[in-house]
Amino acid sequence: MVFCGLWVSTGCAIVRGLIFILQGISMTQWNVKWGLAGVQVSESSLAQALEKFFSFLILICIIVGLFFVDDTTVNFSAKQQVANIIKGIFQALIFVEYVSLLVCVRDRWYFVRSNWMMLLVIVLLFFIDIYHASILLVPVKIIRIFMIFIVMMPSMRVVTRYYFFNNMAAIFFVSCIITVLFGLIVSLIDPAIHTPLDGIWWAAQTVTTVGYGDVVPETILGRLIGICLMVIAIAMFVSITSRLSAFLTHEVKKQRVVGKTMYKSEKEHEKQVVAHMEFLKEEIKMLHEKVDALTPKDKSP
Repeated sequence: MVFCGLWVSTGCAIVRGLIFILQGISMTQWNVKWGLAGVQVSESSLAQALEKFFSFLILICIIVGLFFVDDTTVNFSAKQQVANIIKGIFQALIFVEYVSLLVCVRDRWYFVRSNWMMLLVIVLLFFIDIYHASILLVPVKIIRIFMIFIVMMPSMRVVTRYYFFNNMAAIFFVSCIITVLFGLIVSLIDPAIHTPLDGIWWAAQTVTTVGYGDVVPETILGRLIGICLMVIAIAMFVSITSRLSAFLTHEVKKQRVVGKTMYKSEKEHEKQVVAHMEFLKEEIKMLHEKVDALTPKDKSP
């Protein structure tokens, strides 16, 4: 029952965070309270650029590293060496990001106070390896998943800015990242999904609403993650549809503007032609009068 409660509470926390992300609303108070505020919008452009840079690097490192966890069936001779290298890069990125942002921000105390969770994760990384943990250690596994989401929160916040406010290419790119990431995560926590590729296949089915049913999560947390992915998939389609709708609306408006401009231009040209014709008529009339004046009149006796 205790383990079940931990699974449910962890899943609820994940769902709550994802709902906040998908809503695209202000999360300032929630982020500050839970130590995930990141760099404020009022901070320097250098600090914001560094946050974006490290966020994408950390996200890529997590996605690549999840292929080499102990729980997966990916095996080759240098797997452990590659995993150790990725682990070192990941820990270095987390540490360097925090220190760099601490140096670059103007209000350092506010940054430390509003990002205490990241500092806690940096400390915990020395004791808990998020890439390696036995399947039998359920509490450690839950903490590992929780830490992955904590580390990902700043990255996902930056990604969602591109997702909701940029062009179609950015939406497609972020959708692919989310699909791959959820597939990798569910392959780590659900025994029914054996490999990362199976997890990605399941995530692709879920996002596209195909649902072949050949790969299905069996655990409670796996199904909760599936529900989260379904909600995100709805947001994906809404975002893509709204972007297409905005694009088509913009094109229609542009065509209307072009049509109105052409109509006005034609009307203006027509007025000019009529005015020119009137001018020519006046000129011809004047020429006729001059010709009549020069022509001698016939005087009969």
